Amino acid sequence: MKIQTPVAIVIVDPQNGFLHGGELGCSKENSELVLAGINTVLNDTTRSNSDVQLFITVDNHPEDHCSFLEQNGPFPKHCVVGTHSAQIHESINTANCTIIPKGLDKNKEEFCIAIPGLEDVKTIYILGLVLDICVMETAKLLRTMYPNAQIIIMQNVTCALDVNITTKEDKIKYIEDNGFVAGTISPLADGIANL
Repeated sequence: MKIQTPVAIVIVDPQNGFLHGGELGCSKENSELVLAGINTVLNDTTRSNSDVQLFITVDNHPEDHCSFLEQNGPFPKHCVVGTHSAQIHESINTANCTIIPKGLDKNKEEFCIAIPGLEDVKTIYILGLVLDICVMETAKLLRTMYPNAQIIIMQNVTCALDVNITTKEDKIKYIEDNGFVAGTISPLADGIANL
């Protein structure tokens, strides 16, 4: 696979709160698959050239964030600054990544955050957690910011909270119904390794 460079890879919220055992966690099997995919991309990217930019977004909420049930929001308390839930999973090497926090304002819901400086990027790959909230909202925002870039959501390196989006086919349909390309990890990893 020939990847159009430059490339940006956006890893959305790979935090304990969204993985197995977390307050909004995916299943154990899905968590393991997502972590393995993220680490494959990171390992291959660190051996490649400067045509690849790496970003990790993270939820970083105050104790009384408006999205929490205690504040009449829709979600259980999660990813509170300084807690285990907010930490990026220990298996992920963040050394070559720009980490971008979101959700710090207690009165503002931020499912996504702007990533500046990608005007020259040809392809943006998005992976991480969770597909039907922060991954999709990140894709929509980046499509608005960078309409000339192709945006590909890696369907096998994400999982959804919605129980109706569980299979590969469900995820591909959800991604395509929202106007995005559904990609997989193998061609991306192979393409990055050959840059």
